[in-house]
Amino acid sequence: MDLPNFTQEFVSQINNNLILLQDRNIDVYKKLEAVYNESDKVNAFLSPYFSCHAGCSFCCKYDVLITAFEANYIARKIHYPIKNEKLSIKNNSFCPFLKDNICSIYKYRPLICRTYHVRGNPKECECDYNNAVSKRLEQYGTKIGGYGNKIYSEFAGFIDYVNISIFKGELKDIRNYF
Repeated sequence: MDLPNFTQEFVSQINNNLILLQDRNIDVYKKLEAVYNESDKVNAFLSPYFSCHAGCSFCCKYDVLITAFEANYIARKIHYPIKNEKLSIKNNSFCPFLKDNICSIYKYRPLICRTYHVRGNPKECECDYNNAVSKRLEQYGTKIGGYGNKIYSEFAGFIDYVNISIFKGELKDIRNYF
């Protein structure tokens, strides 16, 4: 994918802003907020190169695998109880937080919702697991693709580390938690 490189100054600024990740006295949820804030800065830099925009919600029907760490963060922020259903895939339903094609937890959304981007017509993102037609999308920010850049990958590494350390590595679809 032909995208501009991050400047060294940009990367240094993010690293400086995330020095708190190494402080054992800071709550992991505060650290997660810092990661999310920095990911938003990366998104702002990358947004001109992708077709994703507010109101485009086709990807919200995909399976949205999130860590138990992020599910607990969301639950704390929106004061909503967590369900503990078994992992399901190919749910063929929209994320429970999608309201009128807008994410109702946008400020607290998980990392995958922050990093996933596509190029091309967003309509191509539409999926129906009951009538699966393989579409070729130019995707960016997915785990299978190495998250697209080293910064996103490091953010995911932090989240995975905490999730393994505290939540035994649990990973489920967002619909299984809420």
